[in-house]
Amino acid sequence: MFKRSPQGLLFRVKRDIIQIEMKQIIIISILAAVVLLFLFYARGDSFNSGTSPLNPIAPSSTPTPTPVVLKEALPKDAYTIIMVGDSMTESLGPNSDKLREYLKINYPTKIFGIYNLAKGSTSILSLQEILDKDVIKSREFEVILIESFGYNPLSDLSLEAGLKKQTETLDKAVNSIRNVKTNSEVNSIIVFVATIAPNREKYGQGAVDLSPEKRAEWADERTAYIKNHMEYARENNIPLINVYDKSLNKEGTGDLEYIEGGTFIHPSKKGIELISKEIADFLLNSKILPE
Repeated sequence: MFKRSPQGLLFRVKRDIIQIEMKQIIIISILAAVVLLFLFYARGDSFNSGTSPLNPIAPSSTPTPTPVVLKEALPKDAYTIIMVGDSMTESLGPNSDKLREYLKINYPTKIFGIYNLAKGSTSILSLQEILDKDVIKSREFEVILIESFGYNPLSDLSLEAGLKKQTETLDKAVNSIRNVKTNSEVNSIIVFVATIAPNREKYGQGAVDLSPEKRAEWADERTAYIKNHMEYARENNIPLINVYDKSLNKEGTGDLEYIEGGTFIHPSKKGIELISKEIADFLLNSKILPE
């Protein structure tokens, strides 16, 4: 039998050791590469989701709409408020005297310029024209109050189509304000107002001759537009002054205490007080306008 020399055996042992070490190096390298790839993709997901050492909590899988609070209002000696809507807001008066009274209580050291641009018998379709003509480029303001125009629904359309049109119009209006005012020197804030609820049994009585069924139908149509306005605010992170819910009676329809008795449409004196107080208190309690 052929016998290997000691030198051959030593060479073979060294070769085997080198092969084992090479295999270990290859395995370690593969494991290291896997770990590095895992860390790389994990880091990428972290950046994509908005997670960072300064923002450790990742947002939910549902994208959050861009807030329409353009900037936080800064403390000032005087504030400007713009109001747009239909006759429900117009009823507060051109000088909005009752709102001014409540603001004076909440902000005793501040001066308020209030411009009520609301007009009766106007629908949501007039909103953009009002903004383009009288608001966006021509006025600086801290707050713009946008009411639903719900008492003048788009009745020539089906309810579904009308609500869709309302939503599209609000999209355009909100974006147009944001695009112009984001870089303004004045910190401007958009706030929605849901006005008082119509009464299903009395709506329009004294102004329009309707059957009880048609009267309830008209009230329900206006309610649908007000609620769609409210839902839009919630879905798009827009501050909402919810007068609607505060004006309901125990039967779930508009409380007649807040509705004037001539036509059972517009706010009564107490209705105007309710709307005005809710606006003033919301601006204070939400700190939208600092004291």
